Amino acid sequence: MLNLQTKIIVCLSLILLFVSAGFAQETEEPVILDDVFVFEAEDIIIEDSLITDDPVIRPGQVTVFDKSAIEASGARNVADVIERAPGVVVSRQGGILEPQSVSIRGGASDHVLVLIDGKPAESLWSGSSDLSRIPVQNIERIEVIRGAGAAVYGEGAFSGVINIITVKNTSENVAAELEYGYASFNTHMAAAEVSGPISEDAGISGKLSGGGIYTGGSYAYTAGEAEQERENNDGWSVNFSGGARWKPGESELSVSGSCKSSERGTPGIMEFLTPEARAEDAGYKVGLALSTETGEAGAFALDSGISGNYSRYTNPDDNIDDSNSVLGLDCSADWKNSWDSADGIIELTVSGGYGWNKLDSTALTDSTGSAVDGTADQHSADLRAAFNMEWGRLDFTPAAGLDWSYSSYAGLEPVIDGALSWSAAIGYSPFRDEIEEGPLYLKTNIGTAYKNPSFQDLFWPSGALASGNPDLKPERSLGCDAGVYLSFPEPELHLEAVGFISTAEDLIQWMPSAGGIWRPKNIGSVLSGGAELSCVFSSRNVFDLIDIEVSAVYSWLKIVDWDESSVNYGRQLAYRPEHSGRAGLLVTIVELLSFNIDASYLGQRYTNNSNTKYLDQALIFSAAVNYDINETFRLSATAENFTNQVYIDRLGYPIPGFEWALKGRISL
Repeated sequence: MLNLQTKIIVCLSLILLFVSAGFAQETEEPVILDDVFVFEAEDIIIEDSLITDDPVIRPGQVTVFDKSAIEASGARNVADVIERAPGVVVSRQGGILEPQSVSIRGGASDHVLVLIDGKPAESLWSGSSDLSRIPVQNIERIEVIRGAGAAVYGEGAFSGVINIITVKNTSENVAAELEYGYASFNTHMAAAEVSGPISEDAGISGKLSGGGIYTGGSYAYTAGEAEQERENNDGWSVNFSGGARWKPGESELSVSGSCKSSERGTPGIMEFLTPEARAEDAGYKVGLALSTETGEAGAFALDSGISGNYSRYTNPDDNIDDSNSVLGLDCSADWKNSWDSADGIIELTVSGGYGWNKLDSTALTDSTGSAVDGTADQHSADLRAAFNMEWGRLDFTPAAGLDWSYSSYAGLEPVIDGALSWSAAIGYSPFRDEIEEGPLYLKTNIGTAYKNPSFQDLFWPSGALASGNPDLKPERSLGCDAGVYLSFPEPELHLEAVGFISTAEDLIQWMPSAGGIWRPKNIGSVLSGGAELSCVFSSRNVFDLIDIEVSAVYSWLKIVDWDESSVNYGRQLAYRPEHSGRAGLLVTIVELLSFNIDASYLGQRYTNNSNTKYLDQALIFSAAVNYDINETFRLSATAENFTNQVYIDRLGYPIPGFEWALKGRISL
């Protein structure tokens, strides 16, 4: 049956491609091409952004949040921002310091490639990033790309990409910001940043930032008919980062470093609260990057870095005290060039990289689940090429990537694996001319993806409640999507409708075994499909005072076990809501005072793959107010779940009710 679904996907994609090409032939007059094309190489720079121009005409279905949208939303972290994008669902596990996992089109959190300024930011241990730990104070914009992008962006882009672009210092003067906030449950938040020129004559600038959160309070929640209290909601988290850039001519040399540390109570494995359990995490990363523009030869970029992660989990009730330490080295090279002519633009990007990760653990597990002290090593390499052509009213972007890995585990045989990923995107703008894009754009993508299991999946410490699985196989997928975009300038109205379908083999999912122990396993074949709708309406300068923006997104997702030998064949996978959505209203008065109110809907979610248990749907309201007293001072207030809706994101993870926060910021 899987082969049949794969054929259906290929046929649908080919039909979409031919339909788009057919539109081009019907609406455009035949073009007589000269025997010789004359192209001129144009200046091009490799940037942090994945979307260097109009997001709509780039590969993948894209949502972009700029700095003004991030600030107006009242978001506390990156997770709060991106859940406003269609197809994105964020799950919480407790208070402000507890992890927030992000899912795009039903994928797991480690199926989403998280980048900061175009560089991977995932944990070496889990293979994913906790977006609740990434503050929004220093972010210029966030790009969310939905759909498999492994061929273009890397092996981790199984279901999507999140690229976080930080603010760059462009001022000739020293600038500084200081922020402090107080929130529910005796929570304190602080952040500071200073940036500016180090040597104006030499073209050297730098930036240093840091921040932290402390929360000390417990909170009440409802379990069944009983009122209970989450007592281990306390903890702290700190982070620091800095860097310097030197720009001699058309080149740029940068050095960067960051470190973070945290300690918190943790709710434990799903369905089993652990009121005495604690989690400690620490990490660092140091990087060196060089980029240069050479005119006709294109632009080159070299990156290298060293990073480390340390984690410790203790639970006196279960006599567990396990620690894991991961060291990572990585390097990459990119080349990009572009050629422009009167007929169109051709752009070529080639990149390659190598990485090595080493795990030292007190609790590795062998294939039987028994504890094994020792190490695990993973070597990986990749090579990618992407070709982009904008020709008349047609855009075409094929890409291919080759991934290879060698893994050596304590007590197990070495594993060698690899995969070829490919993708093709085609877009058509029937009303495009030399002046503007036009109100309508059609786009379709088809591609494959590949994902290795993480150290966490392979070697989660073996205990009474959970265990890793070193026998896991890599995940693979094939999918396609098609979107229609409409945009009108006065008043501003943007409409988007996207449909998608994909199949996946050997999808990894954590589920309880017959003995009650939670363990990841490959569940065979999965078929998913759905639709994503988005609408944004803006009216500017109402009465010459007010800007109004109304937005709404809706996602429908059907993701089912498609292994005919499975007892759960045809049933929805656990914790994937079939329906989700969000609606918001933003009112800005003379660019000084803004009000934002959001309503988010999370549909019913099954808690097991047999679909016999489920969590109820939830409707959560949030609000934010920002007041710019002048160019120096800003006051903000936020209210999360102000109707005090009682709901649970995951079994055993009670979510707080009403949460509030007050913040003040000084910019110098």
